[in-house]
Order: sequence, then structure tokens, then C-alpha cells
Amino acid sequence: MNDATSSRHGNEDYRGPEFLLTVQDIRLLRDGYFTLDKSFLVFGKYQGEKYKAALKPLLIRTEKENILVDTGVGVLPPKYKGFEVPRKNEEMLEYSLSRLMLKPADITLVVNTHLHFDHCGNNSLFPNAKFLVQTDEVRYAYYPDRFMKVSYLREFFDVEGEFLPVSGPYKIEDGVEVVPTPGHSIGHQSVIVKWRGRNVVYCGDAAPLPENIERRNITGMIYSTAQGLESIDKLRRIESPYYIYSHDNAQLDLKDTASDSDVVFRSAVQRLYLQIVRIDLDVHLVGFGQHRHRRRGGMDPAPRFGHRDPLDPMDAALVLQA
Repeated sequence: MNDATSSRHGNEDYRGPEFLLTVQDIRLLRDGYFTLDKSFLVFGKYQGEKYKAALKPLLIRTEKENILVDTGVGVLPPKYKGFEVPRKNEEMLEYSLSRLMLKPADITLVVNTHLHFDHCGNNSLFPNAKFLVQTDEVRYAYYPDRFMKVSYLREFFDVEGEFLPVSGPYKIEDGVEVVPTPGHSIGHQSVIVKWRGRNVVYCGDAAPLPENIERRNITGMIYSTAQGLESIDKLRRIESPYYIYSHDNAQLDLKDTASDSDVVFRSAVQRLYLQIVRIDLDVHLVGFGQHRHRRRGGMDPAPRFGHRDPLDPMDAALVLQA
């Protein structure tokens, strides 16, 4: 079992300048919708009101990982026919990945906020992924109480692949961490991603709708009401938050997400920059007006063609912005 306070990758990561983060892109994906009684999402309200709940896994691309937070509902067995799953081909999770030039085999880590069937339904699609889940959630999923049994489908979460059970907060990489938010389920966790000066909070079912956060309303389907409210308050205390509500059908994308071409370009530039800084590579900077050529005893007003100096981090920043 992994140490809950440690990183998967140890302490060897380079700590670059502030503008350079391990997170390269985040995207909300789609896995269609499923219809349920809205009272499942908000305690004590909306009984008998049908709601078309969105299924929207989160893709996080870092220097080292393609991380998927939750995997949607997949294909439900016949005994769950009461939950309608209206879904077009272009709303399926695999299609969402393909639009970003990714295949299921490219996903290296799946973070399940919890193991209810609508959050791990496509776990079996990812043959090369490890699965990060809170230990209490894994244990309970195999032997749930009778009142929670309908939420767990063993064939959805008991799949081939390595589980990474964690207990408590856990840093996946710089800028990506999980925090326990129990209540809706015994081992629920949420994911926080540092992105463009904000803390993007993938609430999971700790807050499936905006009113769960805004009005401190716990979910109707819940393991512990007291823990559910404590978890909502924990999420409300996060500074500079951008909340992603797991089933809100009005929030289907992130307003500040860059274009695909921007992501590909930025990823390539960041990888190049890291290689330059880590090995102190000498680089020709002829043609960049911001290049500062240093010589012992003073500045050379005009750098000679072919002369090479080690790249200064500030010069690198200017190169990347040019």
C-alpha cells in the first residue's frame, strides 16, 4: 500500500519556474447521460422528479501520466434497466478520447472518486491503467450494506489491473492530488488540479450539483449524512476553486480550456525546456534579440556566430515566449 502523504514518483522531479507545471491539459469528457430520480442527488428534495444526469469523466494530462478521473457508466446489465442511459455514439467515452487523439490503452492512471456503478462503469476499457481508490471504498465495495448494495456492481470494479489503495490525502504529481470526501460513500475522494491559477475541484458525488456546494445540501443517496456535510464544507474552504459537479447537465466543458493544437504545442515545448534545463544543454540563441551573451569582465555587444553559452533559465523563458 502506498504512503498516503507521499508521491508516486518520489522526490526527483525538477522544480522549474512558476509558469512551468506538470499539468499540461485538463478536459471534461463525455459518457452520455443516465436518468434517475433527482432526489438521489439532493437530500430531501425533488422526489419523483426525473433528472438527466450527465456522465463526465475528467482527463488530466501531465508530463508523465494520462489520468482519467472516473470512467462513466458503461453498459448497464438488464437488471438496471430502470436507469435509462440515453447516449449517442459521439457521447461515448471512447469517442471523447479519440477526439483528443488518445486510445484507452494510452490512459496510465484511473482515479475513481468511488466505486458506484456510474463512476467505474468503463474501468475495464483501460488495460494499461492502474486504479487509485481509497482503501475503505475498495473493501466496502465487495461487501456493502444492504441499503447501499444497488450502487455497487462487482463486474464494473473488479477488473484486471493493479489497484493502488490509498488512505487519506495523496499527491499524484505536482499539481494533482486527491482528498478524502466521505459521506456519499464510505471511501469517497475528490481530485484537485492546479490549473491556470485556480484549484480545479472534481467533486465527484460529494457535490454532484451546484446547489450541493452553494446551499450545503448533501446528496440523497448517502452513506453518512454527517460526513457528507463535513466533506462539502471541506470543498467550500478550498481557495480559488473551480468546481466540477459530477452530474450537472449544464456544465459540460471547461470555459478556459485551451484548444487541441495549443495543448500539443505547449506539451512539446515544455518537454524540450525540461531537457534543456536538466542537462544544462548548450544552445545557439542566434536570432533571439533577448539573448544575453556573457563574458568574463563584461558584456560582448554582439555575440559571435558559433559561440555557445549554457542556457540561462531566464533566457529559456524568453525563448519559449518568442
